Amino acid sequence: MELKRLNVRVRCDNGACRNDADYAVKRSGTPVTRELHLCADCLAAIAGLYERSAGKKGSGTKKKGGKNVGTNMGDRD
Repeated sequence: MELKRLNVRVRCDNGACRNDADYAVKRSGTPVTRELHLCADCLAAIAGLYERSAGKKGSGTKKKGGKNVGTNMGDRD
């Protein structure tokens, strides 16, 4: 994944936020239309949530069969 600073004016993709986006989160090999646009405040809030939850055991969501899905995404591209 890549985090890049935006040079164009677009809205933050957080539905409750009315700010202009400052950053785009992009996955390798995906089109520009699939980027996640976030303002600096929302990006900082998400980073804080991750930092608080990453250190806790069992922070991932369990599904049938005992496989973890959810917050533990690792360093995937």
